[in-house]
Amino acid sequence: MSTETASTSSERFSAPKRGLKIRKRWEDNSYWERVKKGPVSTALYLSLLYPKVLFNHKVRKTPLNSGWTSYQEAAIRTFKWSSDSPLAVSRRAANFIEAIGKSRCSEPLTAVTDVPGVQGHWIGPETWNGREAEAIIFYLHDYPLAPENPYPHAITCAENAYRWLVTESGVAGGDSAGGGLSLSLLQSLYKDHGGRRKNSIDAQKMPMPLGAILISPWVELKCDALSYTTNAKYDLLPVHFCPFAAEYYIYGHKRSQLFQSKLKNKDDDKKVDANREESFNSSRKNTKNKYANPYKNPMIASKYAPLELLAKFPPLLISYGGKEIFKDDIEEFVQKCVEAKKLKRGKSSEPLLKSGEKKNDYLQFEPPSSETFHPEVQIEYNPEMVHIYPFLLDFLGEHSREALKRFAGFITARLDYSKHRPLIPLNLPLVSVETPYLME
Repeated sequence: MSTETASTSSERFSAPKRGLKIRKRWEDNSYWERVKKGPVSTALYLSLLYPKVLFNHKVRKTPLNSGWTSYQEAAIRTFKWSSDSPLAVSRRAANFIEAIGKSRCSEPLTAVTDVPGVQGHWIGPETWNGREAEAIIFYLHDYPLAPENPYPHAITCAENAYRWLVTESGVAGGDSAGGGLSLSLLQSLYKDHGGRRKNSIDAQKMPMPLGAILISPWVELKCDALSYTTNAKYDLLPVHFCPFAAEYYIYGHKRSQLFQSKLKNKDDDKKVDANREESFNSSRKNTKNKYANPYKNPMIASKYAPLELLAKFPPLLISYGGKEIFKDDIEEFVQKCVEAKKLKRGKSSEPLLKSGEKKNDYLQFEPPSSETFHPEVQIEYNPEMVHIYPFLLDFLGEHSREALKRFAGFITARLDYSKHRPLIPLNLPLVSVETPYLME
């Protein structure tokens, strides 16, 4: 039998028994799983792991990564162990971490509950030094989650929030899946590659954000880049759960039910595989947009956004670490953004930056795969850091602090720019989830 066989859709979605066990655990909501990965168990795991890590660093001289301290390695491995949990348990852990973050926030938080379809918090004071504050953060956190609310519910929620906030220009941003959602929002501001969406934000002539900060954005949902293998032992994210999360976002509960039939029919694999392929092909035929493969829909995977659309984007600050599993996909997206900006004739008076040149303070490290830079595509890259490292200030210390300082500098520069740009106050209706996306 030849070992060089072409990959087919049935091969792509035909999971081995180990994969099925992982999926079953991903969907497990038992009491034991909630206890095993709860806050108390996580603290106990860290207390038992740290002496072992310290011994490897100080005595054996075999750290997992020479760029980490023993405390950082123990914290990262504990975070990954805690993240390797069923979906329901991960959500509870995220809510717990968010509650801790809110309690420790040095700025006042004001909940927004009176706007339909928009739930979030204002972060920051209304007044500063006796006068009205010039800037404030709106934190959109309660957007609809998959699988209960698959694509495009989250994008609709982001559009609703933007329509509500559009009387003032600002800087958009998000981390991980939120970074991908921010890119989807930017795409909705402009004409699509195949045609204009009905009721699109651009059709209403809304102003663009002044810029966007993307922290470890999830721009490719196929999860097949080489960095998913090379960085699997370093990163916070459990690699084997990413494809399930992508399926949940695209298909909702339908894909889960399809794999449940596999679990119930272990003795008839071929028949179930055929049913799975038929269901996948059917979902491709019934899709409402022109992209037969939903994994290549740019509103889902921003890496596939057309160059002419990326060229219209505002200045971007993209942050990622050299030890995260999204690394290769993010670097491909960065290069595509740079290429798109080159096509933008007469819009920038600044020349492209050659590899290794430092145009400003935002560029900390040179991404190893980058050959050229553009002043509107700025990079915050640290070769020793992991997924969303700027937010892990408690145990990554100076690495996170330096990144956050660059974010603040980027935001300040963009807000200063807005003082010379007219704003368009609008009060437009909110959109609904039935709004067709990327219509032909």
